[in-house]
Amino acid sequence: MLNKKLIFFLFVLFLPQKVLSDIIYLSCDYLDRKINIIIDIENKKIKRDNYPYFNYRYLKNSNETIIINEMIESDRQLLTRYTLNLNNFQNLTEIVKVTMDDIIFVRKMLDDLKDNKIKYDKIDNFKIKLFEKYWINPKKYKDGRVVFNWRKNNSKKADAREYLLYKGQEQEIYQSLLVSNCEIKS
Repeated sequence: MLNKKLIFFLFVLFLPQKVLSDIIYLSCDYLDRKINIIIDIENKKIKRDNYPYFNYRYLKNSNETIIINEMIESDRQLLTRYTLNLNNFQNLTEIVKVTMDDIIFVRKMLDDLKDNKIKYDKIDNFKIKLFEKYWINPKKYKDGRVVFNWRKNNSKKADAREYLLYKGQEQEIYQSLLVSNCEIKS
């Protein structure tokens, strides 16, 4: 009888911790506001603010726990890569411009997903390749203008790694990086 009580006590004691450890709630500074991030560890899904859940993956060959996911915004022709470091709670938001042809292709894949012709992994893999296709190393970029530490005069939370990249003589931002700090929400 004593063993059953002890097992039940241990079960009750450790069950909530297991359940809580599968979900992480963060609050992150994002420009002039806070955003909420929910990480579902068990299902490898992440939710940022009002967006739906997206798949994420872990950064390979890293000594830190870093999760990455991409999200495409078709109306603005943008592809965003989120890189969240769970060791220092920094969230990097890197955005690149994509073409309308890329957007049309993603929309077609979403239709195929709805018709069960493909799995979502195919869309994730396409977004990864798309980001790598359009991403430019800002430190080596010579064909336009790069503004590093672009928030230094406007925010105490600015990070020297942040940048805005303009292609050629264009005044429109082609690529950008924003670094935000997060904290665990209770």
